[in-house]
Amino acid sequence: MTPEERDIAALDDPDITEQQVVEIYNRIDSFSEENKKRAALSLRTYWESHGKWKKKDCSKKQLVKVQKVKTILGEV
Repeated sequence: MTPEERDIAALDDPDITEQQVVEIYNRIDSFSEENKKRAALSLRTYWESHGKWKKKDCSKKQLVKVQKVKTILGEV
């Protein structure tokens, strides 16, 4: 398993900490295109389940992260 694949698997772990999520988010630009989309989808799932995806529910900094993930997923 590559480091990218480990990061993606970690995002699917219910015991992941917010700090780990931020660290993985900060590394997403170095991922391959395929893994970048997989990680973005996992980030979206994580943030949706923690109430940090919708504009009205998140801070300005979080909104920037959400917009970047939406761009990777082709939703913007």
